[in-house]
Amino acid sequence: MSCLVSLDKAPHSISDTELSNARSELIDLTEAGFKLDWLKTKLDEVSLERKKANANVSYVLELEEHIKNLKVELNKEKVKSAANFLSLEQEVSALKYELNKDARSST
Repeated sequence: MSCLVSLDKAPHSISDTELSNARSELIDLTEAGFKLDWLKTKLDEVSLERKKANANVSYVLELEEHIKNLKVELNKEKVKSAANFLSLEQEVSALKYELNKDARSST
């Protein structure tokens, strides 16, 4: 019974093919007269856990992409801020020069 072996794995490590094969085997065994409600329940649980795990992975990837975009924006803002600071520094230097020039000419 490979479906039992498949269900023994962690839900995230079971492939779609293994899950499909397990369902097919379960149907075959049920049609042959075996009472396997417990196995169907277990298969449904594993399937649900796998879907949740996949959804979590997708959400994490989405968050990582968002963080990457935010870092790019942050770097752009840093460059813009540095340019503004340099411009302000140059303006302050020019004003200091003018003040010193005015102070020297008034004496």
